Amino acid sequence: MGAGMQSSAAGARIGRMDTGPRLVPLARIADARRAELLAARLESEGIPARVRSEAGGPYPFTVGQMAEAEVWVPAGRLSEAREVALAAEVDDTLGNAVAWQPGGSGWSWPERLLAAAVAALIIGLFVSRFVLLAGGG
Repeated sequence: MGAGMQSSAAGARIGRMDTGPRLVPLARIADARRAELLAARLESEGIPARVRSEAGGPYPFTVGQMAEAEVWVPAGRLSEAREVALAAEVDDTLGNAVAWQPGGSGWSWPERLLAAAVAALIIGLFVSRFVLLAGGG
């Protein structure tokens, strides 16, 4: 009976190995949606990716550590997946910074000058109003 149990356990291990490559965690991300985006980016680069999260279950958690999601990739593609994840993070960071560069999609210099003049006028009106109230009271 003991030999049969060992054989059964060995068969179970082989069965799991035959289902696909061994997956390893690539990243733990606080937002399940961002984890899904990273997985999509990895898959667009030809790297299989899986997201494991409690947020997608029947009782989704969206607060604290229970809201975290993990992105898993095949062990043999981990270094390549790390490069793609880094590139995705850099692209995301630079994409957010482009709008604030001079001459980018922000306001032109005349628009900025007009906004500054209007702000100065409003501040001047408030200051003069308080000075009049303080002097008259």
